[in-house]
Amino acid sequence: MTWPVFAETEQHRDLRTAVQAALGSWRRFVVAVDGIDAAGKSNLARYLSWQLGMPTIETDLFLDSTMQGLNYRLAELNAVLQARLSRDRPLIIEGVRVLQVLRDLSVTHDYLVWVEQEGHEGSFALSSGLSAYQQEFRPKSRADFAYKRPPDDILDSVV
Repeated sequence: MTWPVFAETEQHRDLRTAVQAALGSWRRFVVAVDGIDAAGKSNLARYLSWQLGMPTIETDLFLDSTMQGLNYRLAELNAVLQARLSRDRPLIIEGVRVLQVLRDLSVTHDYLVWVEQEGHEGSFALSSGLSAYQQEFRPKSRADFAYKRPPDDILDSVV
């Protein structure tokens, strides 16, 4: 059976080192991973989680399936977020419009990663909302680290 294999790059290692340096000692620390849909946010957040020993909260898991678009079950998401932060522990939260989600939950990020993929502009269905979000929050220009995912960061290999 063929499984996709993640290809760690110098950019991954640079990000890991930058987050470690910003974190310093183990403490309450929120790493926000933002970007357009299907840019690679979840994979990058999972990589950081694996490398740094921090849990990742994927906001997609809290989407309200009874509504269209990016509508989250904020009370549930906040409960999970606060369970970690109340113990003064770091975490990674990732998702489309993550800065808006954090603002809605009155949580401030400590480190922001912007993720984009070469040649990918996101889905048409979310484009109007993302445009307004980017104008208001300017996540790419505010990012502590901009990660540009190449189109070939997944290799096919037999495991």
